Amino acid sequence: MLAPRRSSLRLAAAGGVAALLALAPQSAWALGPGPDDAAATTAAAPTVSIADPDATTAPRAGSVELHGSTAAGLLSQNTTVEFVVDVSASTSSVSSKDCDGNGKVDAGDDLNGDGSVGDILDCEIGAVIALNHSLAAVSPDVATLRVGLTAFSKTAATASVAADGGQFVAPGDATGASEPRMQVVARSLKRHVIGAYTPTTVEGGTDFDAAVTTALGALATVQGGQKWIMFISDGEATAHDLATLKASGVHLRSFAVGADSSCATGGSLAKMADATGEACLYAASPASLKTQVVTAKPAAVAGVTVTVGTRTVAAAVDPLGGWSAKLGLVAGTYTATATATSTSGRTARASRTFTVAAAPAPVAGMTPGTGLPATALRVATPAPSKTALPAVVRGTATARDAGAVVATDGMTVRLQAESKGRTTWATVATAKVRKGAFALTWKPANRAVRLRVVLPSQSGLPAAVRAVPHPVLSSCTVVHVRAGHAPAHWAWSCRTTARKGSKATLLDGRRHVVATGVVRQGRVVLSTRAHLGHPTLRVATGRHTVGLRF
Repeated sequence: MLAPRRSSLRLAAAGGVAALLALAPQSAWALGPGPDDAAATTAAAPTVSIADPDATTAPRAGSVELHGSTAAGLLSQNTTVEFVVDVSASTSSVSSKDCDGNGKVDAGDDLNGDGSVGDILDCEIGAVIALNHSLAAVSPDVATLRVGLTAFSKTAATASVAADGGQFVAPGDATGASEPRMQVVARSLKRHVIGAYTPTTVEGGTDFDAAVTTALGALATVQGGQKWIMFISDGEATAHDLATLKASGVHLRSFAVGADSSCATGGSLAKMADATGEACLYAASPASLKTQVVTAKPAAVAGVTVTVGTRTVAAAVDPLGGWSAKLGLVAGTYTATATATSTSGRTARASRTFTVAAAPAPVAGMTPGTGLPATALRVATPAPSKTALPAVVRGTATARDAGAVVATDGMTVRLQAESKGRTTWATVATAKVRKGAFALTWKPANRAVRLRVVLPSQSGLPAAVRAVPHPVLSSCTVVHVRAGHAPAHWAWSCRTTARKGSKATLLDGRRHVVATGVVRQGRVVLSTRAHLGHPTLRVATGRHTVGLRF
């Protein structure tokens, strides 16, 4: 059977922000930060956006790749990314890994051609190439997104990305090369050496301060916009000047590779990332680094799904908020809806109608199918919970194939949790679908920060995934407060997704109102002079009232 032709439909704003502004207002909705979104008061609120595809590049029937963004900065202002890569001697300590991601170890895993197949440096190069490819897909506007590279050992140097000595280039710019110039530079990295375009050497050893100072110096030459450092190392070193890094306004996302590196609290890789409001992510095996780097989505984004017709697929989201998703489509006109879910459970949607052109004439005897198999998950808002995450998650699973309803009873659904500082998901509960519905129960863990429900591919149907929204009330505490000469009191507090200003009441065991207040900054805090036995906290949410008994 012939493999389907792969086509790419660019749903990111190919014409920059102007393309977005020309559309109807409902085509791009802002996703405001929830009460638990990281850096909610200082970072731009996540968005989800789709722009009209260029009619001259209409995708062909087959595997169609959709692109978009959850980050307003990628569309509305300049963004600069500096890859910082460890090229010290220790990057040769592990080898024979699948660094190009083709599922096997072969000559293709020697990405820099130094004769050592699949070593740590090869996997670092593979990660840079993969993320550069992702960025090129999301931002075709060369005036919007630029990338550069700094290599380091004991000393550090910024690479030239062209013969004229320029330090930044659009991720997809292949001028004068057979592949994007950033990939040419990445493949030229060897131990202590940058081979292209201006050969440069760095001294042996490992010094994070030198790497950060050099990268910040390169980024300082760029005027305005968002600036990022993607810092990749297989070792540990001391980072002394965190104040300068923090004051720079640059976001640093760090990646620890292999057994000799760590994202442990107090370690330099974690401290550097934390100083800029970002995270350190650990790849135990060099072969998993590529996936870690490309899928290290922004902290405030729980996930993105794309729906075409009755089929919904999960999109891959990169560190800057760009997303991509693939669907098999026959010729016709479709409407794609991208849905971004924040870590608070809030959502934003954008839709765009596009046309898929007919594929070249098929081989005799082969014709397009009459429909697409599809699965859909719906996750209900969990009941109020004293813990940060709900102990029980409920929802429904439905499926269609060629337009006909397919029974989902007996299919397995998984509840997965993501822990603080990691982008990998661990399965914490499984359940079978019964009469189209499921209930997943687990014991919430302290390090878990968000949940999702996954319906794996079964019976020939595609997989589906949904973020679990936060309960209206969660993370509840009772504290006895004594402050100076003020009378002691009890503070009853919960995180809430109710709107600012929503009315809250506290009722005692006899259902008498003993305290009232309003929601502020995503929390409700009510005070009483005396401790109460199992009071009930109620919050108004529109026409309904939600309650939680302490």
